Amino acid sequence: MRLQRLKTGVEDFEIFAQIGKGAFAEVRLCREKTSSQIFTMKKLNKSDMIRRGQVGHVRSERNLLAEIESEFVVKLHCSFQDEEFLYLIMEYLPGGDMMALLSSKGTLTEEEARFYIARTVLAIESIHKHNYIDRDIKTDNMLLGKDGHIKLTDFGLCKSLDLAYLQDLNDTSKDLNSKSTIDLWILKSDL
Repeated sequence: MRLQRLKTGVEDFEIFAQIGKGAFAEVRLCREKTSSQIFTMKKLNKSDMIRRGQVGHVRSERNLLAEIESEFVVKLHCSFQDEEFLYLIMEYLPGGDMMALLSSKGTLTEEEARFYIARTVLAIESIHKHNYIDRDIKTDNMLLGKDGHIKLTDFGLCKSLDLAYLQDLNDTSKDLNSKSTIDLWILKSDL
């Protein structure tokens, strides 16, 4: 009984307006009832995920969010499920996304462009340091905090790296241009 009381569920959140909708999920603004803290709730339909073969993608996204603690990645507060849906509760970033910023500003100054490019490079590097590749980097997936700093989100297409073949590529005793090394890399990589 005690464990059941400690489990988080959708009933623990007050759900507000929809702030995003993708091919596989909807994202809503919500407030945790006990703390009154504002979050975003990503709600994924389990039967749609299974039918579309997206279970692995959702698992990769959840794993990346659970593993990575970075100032450049949206923080995962918790995840849970019910009979129909999977839920990811993540930090809310009130600055919108980079696409909206570019649409409203039109053109960035050189200083602004340098700032956002540098932050984007650091964000991508933080993913790579944790042995993931984000295969869906676009302005819609770059959220802005209230301070204007970028955080990456939506890791449904991320890929965990198999470090075994990277070690083979880093081995300086091997000829990287040999057919066997290239074949090994292609066979082990499903990027």
